[in-house]
Amino acid sequence: MRFFSAGVVLMGLSSSSAVAFAEEAPRKMNLADCVSEALVKNPDVQTAHDEIAVATAQRWEVGGQMLPRFRVEASMQVWGAPYVIQFQPPPAPGLTFHDQFTWTFTAQMIQPLTPLIPLLEQYHVRDVGVDIAHIRRDVAHRDIAYRVIETYYRLLESQRLAEVAVTSVDQLTGQLKQANSFHDSGVVSKDDVLRAELALANAKQRAIQTRGQVTLWRARLATIIGLSPSTTIDIVPSPYPAIFSAMSIRDPARPAIAATSPGTPWFGPYISYSRTCGALGTLKTEAMTFSTS
Repeated sequence: MRFFSAGVVLMGLSSSSAVAFAEEAPRKMNLADCVSEALVKNPDVQTAHDEIAVATAQRWEVGGQMLPRFRVEASMQVWGAPYVIQFQPPPAPGLTFHDQFTWTFTAQMIQPLTPLIPLLEQYHVRDVGVDIAHIRRDVAHRDIAYRVIETYYRLLESQRLAEVAVTSVDQLTGQLKQANSFHDSGVVSKDDVLRAELALANAKQRAIQTRGQVTLWRARLATIIGLSPSTTIDIVPSPYPAIFSAMSIRDPARPAIAATSPGTPWFGPYISYSRTCGALGTLKTEAMTFSTS
């Protein structure tokens, strides 16, 4: 019985710890936090970084074929005794054919000449591939940042609508109580009470729908960031210029962004959008413009 009770206690502790692990605390994140974390953990961004690594390795592979090749060989032999050929009787010295210890060492350097021209052209092609991979990385950053911003404001809009729906339910509940009180007093008819009940039912339905939208947009935002869809993100409204601290130029040496200074944010097309539409709590995608020039 003691072993059985101990096993039950251990199973209860393990199950409670598993439940506590599954119920993670909500993460409070503002817009800048969402974008900066998405630019690191998003699978598309990580794939773009892997493509850069692959393109760089392919370029180094071609570049290594143009370099000289070194070849070194060494060997050593141990004989039982030196081999001496006597052309005259002793004590005349003989001709030593090999000593007891013999060794050889060979070093060669081979420089290809005829394949240099095609290898050089192939190297330039691989170098362009590296630039293309960096450009794709930048495009992936812009696309992920746009999707995070869009989803962030969709979630913020859904939360505001959910709050309005809850307030509407509370107000209609009070109106229904008042209608019942007036009906009991004979002031209003039963039709007015039924209309109040219908309005309250519609308000509760809208509240359920808005809560569902909040859950969907929260899961989508977590997925875009690179987190688990079950992660609860509690978005915190923040000043809009704070977003640009997480979206500055990271690699100004690339040809695609060589004309931009290191301190200039590359997400400039969204400045006017954030100031005009962000304060309204809604997102109008048709009003958003984007330019890669």
